[in-house]
Amino acid sequence: MQFFLEQLADYHLQKYLTDISDFCFVFPNRRAGVFFRRYLNEKTPRPVFAPDILTINDFFGKLDPRPVSDNISLVFKLYNSYKATIRKDMSLDEFIPWGEMCLSDFDDIDKYLADPDQVFRNLADQKALEDDFSHLEEDQIEAIRTFWNTFDPEKLSHLQQSFLEVWERMPDLYHHFNERLDQNNEFYEGKLFRSVAGRVKERTLGEIPYKHVVFAGLNALNKCEKRLLHHLQARGVASFFWDYPGWTLGGQTPHEPEKAPGSDHEAARFIRRNLADF
Repeated sequence: MQFFLEQLADYHLQKYLTDISDFCFVFPNRRAGVFFRRYLNEKTPRPVFAPDILTINDFFGKLDPRPVSDNISLVFKLYNSYKATIRKDMSLDEFIPWGEMCLSDFDDIDKYLADPDQVFRNLADQKALEDDFSHLEEDQIEAIRTFWNTFDPEKLSHLQQSFLEVWERMPDLYHHFNERLDQNNEFYEGKLFRSVAGRVKERTLGEIPYKHVVFAGLNALNKCEKRLLHHLQARGVASFFWDYPGWTLGGQTPHEPEKAPGSDHEAARFIRRNLADF
């Protein structure tokens, strides 16, 4: 039995050996790229230049040359923005754990092309939740509703009051932080993703430096990734390979009894969506 990465190497060496040096192979992580490169080296029948083998994050970096700053530098810059917009007297030691979580949240906001002003609204107003977040699934809306229902305007605890004060200033922090990064031409990863996705939307991305791009083994794609992959697919320069065992589409694991018709394995939602999209 051949592994997925070995099958991927065999297929492209048999079909594209003379062109493979102009290809780029994109994987979800570096480990997959290391094993794929090993299979290519073992199976190539004659010397050829190796293709580029990148992670999906590195591939985005190829499309926008501005550097992604290291996390330590970003947290310090976020700390300065926090003092300028929310609280001047917070010590750096207190801020660092919270700042790392905040940076991760900003990263997700950008990768999913969310509006920070909308994300950080006080959603105790149920109508605003239903109107503004209608794109979410019902269980997601219910989770948000349950959280905000604990915020009784008449009986706010000191901790809840402090949370609301910070929460409502988060858009100011997001915009201040991003403006400072723009001044220094710096990125965090999500900001890079949003920049590339924005250039795709505005049709200013330009040519990619490869004859063909192979995306292999990706799973839960964020909105920036989907926009870029759809763009390259429409231009006819991308192909997609998935490492999906058949049982995930059947709705049960190999060791479970059959489930009722219509039930779904948890992984199948992403799988079916990727197969339908690409």
